[in-house]
Formats: sequence, C-alpha cells, structure tokens
Amino acid sequence: MTQPKRAPEKAQTAIPEEVRFTRLGTAYRFHEKSWRIREGVSHVHFNFGLVEASVTPSVLAGLKLTLSWLLANKASATSYNTYSSFVHMLRETARTPSKPLSQLTRYDLMSYRAALSDKQVNRLHTLAILVRKWRELNDVSVARDAIEFLDAIRLKTPPLGEPVRTLCPFRGPLTAVEDEAFQAALNSAFASGQIGEDAFFASWLTRAIGQRPSQTAALKVCDLVAEQRADGAFKYSLRVPRAKKPHMKHARESLKTRPLVRQIAEPLQSYLKAVAERFSDLMDDPTQAPMFPRSTLASPASGEFAWHRTGDELADLLVKTAKSLGAHSERTGEVLHVSPTRLRRTVGTRAAQEGHGEIVIAEILDHTNTASARYYVANVPQIVERIDAAVANALAPLARAFQGLPPASRQEQGPDVPNEILDMRKDQSDRAMGQCTGGDCRFLAPVACYTCRHFKPWIDGPHQEFRDELIAQRNDQLVRNAPRVAAVHDRTILAISQVIQICNGLSKESRRD
Repeated sequence: MTQPKRAPEKAQTAIPEEVRFTRLGTAYRFHEKSWRIREGVSHVHFNFGLVEASVTPSVLAGLKLTLSWLLANKASATSYNTYSSFVHMLRETARTPSKPLSQLTRYDLMSYRAALSDKQVNRLHTLAILVRKWRELNDVSVARDAIEFLDAIRLKTPPLGEPVRTLCPFRGPLTAVEDEAFQAALNSAFASGQIGEDAFFASWLTRAIGQRPSQTAALKVCDLVAEQRADGAFKYSLRVPRAKKPHMKHARESLKTRPLVRQIAEPLQSYLKAVAERFSDLMDDPTQAPMFPRSTLASPASGEFAWHRTGDELADLLVKTAKSLGAHSERTGEVLHVSPTRLRRTVGTRAAQEGHGEIVIAEILDHTNTASARYYVANVPQIVERIDAAVANALAPLARAFQGLPPASRQEQGPDVPNEILDMRKDQSDRAMGQCTGGDCRFLAPVACYTCRHFKPWIDGPHQEFRDELIAQRNDQLVRNAPRVAAVHDRTILAISQVIQICNGLSKESRRD
C-alpha cells in the first residue's frame, strides 16, 4: 500500500540535559543505553539495546525524550509499561536492522492492532499513552495520522470484574474447596520443609489479607504489632503499607492496621525474631529490616528499602510457591493456578459472601473507591446449592482432597491397633474409620482426618455413613441461609467420597482374587 506524501514537519531540536529525575526524584543519565530505576520496592529497567537496531537514531532520540517526560510526570512502572508495549510492537510488526522504524504511522498501529489477541489489546491502550505524548512533544518520529488513527478506533476492553462475575477457574476467585486445598497444601509443604519460612508466611498473609505483592515487599519486621491485654493474652495486628495511591512517594508513606489471628501471628513473630537477628550486624535498628528480605545480603545497600525484594520478585516467589504445592482444583482436575491477584479476588469474594457491602470490601482490599468492590457485591458467587452423593462422587477424583495413606483392611491388622479413629456420634456400630499414623493431633477427628496425610482409612470403615451425615448437616445450613458455614466441610466431603471410591475398588479386586 502506497502511503500519501506529507508535508515536512519541524523536528525536535532541544538537547536534553545529561542527568534527569523521575517524579519521585530518582536520578538517571539520559544518554546511557540503559536506565535502571529503583524506587521503593519497584524496579524498572529501560534497556534500549532491545530497540536501537530496529529504529533509526532520530526515533530512538524521540523515544527517550518522551519516556523521560513520562518518568518525570507519572509512576515509573507506568512509564516502563509504555516502553514495553513499544518493544512488543516492534517485534510484532517485524521491525529489524534491515527494516528499521523511521516514523511511526497509522499503518504501523494498524498492523500492531491486527497482531494482538483479545487478551493483549490492553497493550495498544498502553502504547497510546506513549504515542500521544511523543507527538505532543512535536517530534517528527510520530506522524499526525497515527494520532488520527488512535482517535478514530474503539478498542475492545475486557469487561471490568469479568473474572469475578464468571468465576473464571484460572483468573477468578478460588472456590471454598480450592481455597482450603491451597491452605492445606501450603501448611503441609511448610511442615515437611518443602518451602521456606519466607514463602510460607508471604503466601499465608496474602491469602488472609489479600494485599498486593508490592505491599508485602514493603513490610518490615516492626510491622507486626503485639499488644498485651488486661487478661495477659496478646492481641496481634499487622501494619500493611498502602500502594497505588496518588501522590505517595513510596509504599510506606501510609500504613493501614489489619488484625491478625494468633494462630499465624505467633509463628510469624518467631520468624521475625530470626530475621532481626540476621540483620543485627547490618543495621542499627534491625526491626527496620525487611520482613521478607532478599536471599543474599552480600551486596551493600542503602535507603529505607535496603535488602527488600521488589514487588515483582515477591510476586514470583508467591507464584513459584503455589506451583510447587500441587493442590488440585475440583473444577478442572488440574493443579491450581494461584496468583496474588486470584488470592485478592478470593478475599473480596469471601467478604461479599459473608454479607459485607461495597464500602467494607473496598476497605479490606485497600481500594481508593468502591468501583471495583461493586462487582463482588453485585454478583456474589454462590456455592453449589446442594451437594448429594452423586455430585460428591463426580467431583472427588478432580479435587484429590484425600491426602492420607492407602486404605487397608481392619480385619488384617490384628486385635490391638493404636490410635484408631471412630466417632460414636455418627455410627453406633463401633466401627473405626481408620488409623492415625501421626503424633499428637489437636484437630477435630474424624472431620480433619480425611484431608490429613497421616490418616490410614479402613476398607470396611463407615465412611459412607459419615459422609451422608456431613451432607445432611450441609444442606440444613443452606436452609438456614448460612452458605459460608455450609461450605466448611465441602473438601472433607469430597475426600471421604474419594476414600469410598478407592475402598470400593479394592473390595472388588479382593473379591475377584
């Protein structure tokens, strides 16, 4: 296609100063081929080596000038996202050293738009921020028709709140069963030494409070607060740094106090004492050490966020930890896809299911307004209204909630078996469900047994009777309009159903033999 001729435009002739500053005052050298900017727990890297061979020198100069303006007036992460979309456009439109970009025109934007999938369309929105400012600075690198194209098109944007409304199994909130599976796998992995303390506590706090990775990364040892009450017991709270708030210089400029239950606060306190000791020779006040520091402390650091992980590094830790757990979804039958965003959406959904309104949910999730919280309230995801034996049997193989040892025959164990599990309230025949092979256990038996790795069920145990009792209790709770309470034992019901299926299969095999 032949492009129409254009009248020559006045080029940008201003020579920028060598040292420039971001909106928050971080200095960088304009003429360097790489800008590394660390602000608080945010780190961005503008590597111009990625584009210099695919654009002409004048385009590269205009690009850097525009990015410099964005850095001086917007958040560094926003500025970097526009650059990332520009790099992506060069790649998608096949710009190479033999075919460098000499001027950005409507045809480039048209080609880029055609190359984007529906999930990538937001990249064009982000690129438009850069392109419009680039043109506004009177740089000939951006043609006037590029702006006319952006003004004329309507970009399809994903509906706000869609993952919550559709209960997306990959991006939406976790179901009650998935949430319990994630928590159980997290606890088990920590108890067995599969994951470290930092991964465990960072994941647990995100699941409980729903803070963003940048907020978790900005936490310090001193943010866990313990207050002794009149009765001698301690009341715990966590001071969570706020994020994504206008005009804040860094994440710790404002803190929000959140209550923390003793069951997690006490072990967290022990972990933080060890962190403080680790920093005792590095800092005058080790309580100012990061709650989740980088793994290596060898390199010297300075400033309030010395040795802190970045928000991206914390997000990577959370995602890698979740992948290593192996918890399964009863909806997909696959390993749960867990991200910090999904855990935030789960916290918001849980609050909506408990009857909280938009203002409370916005406060819980630390939103500036109630716009996002509205989607949780408007479309409260309900649990399955009723679970019967057929539904439980269908979901059991997908959920893989049973974590115990292979079932065995009670009759083959001999007369005296230690630590047998039975519940006379559910079955008057005095038949045991199985055996606990672990040590001292403070959890409620037999409810907690079926999802415990130390439980060995008996093939001839009264599993079906116990499951039917839990299903009856669940349905009774639904009649009383208590869906959150009704869902408490859903994962146990699925675990029992899985045990029943395994035992039935073993019984059939023994009869054939």
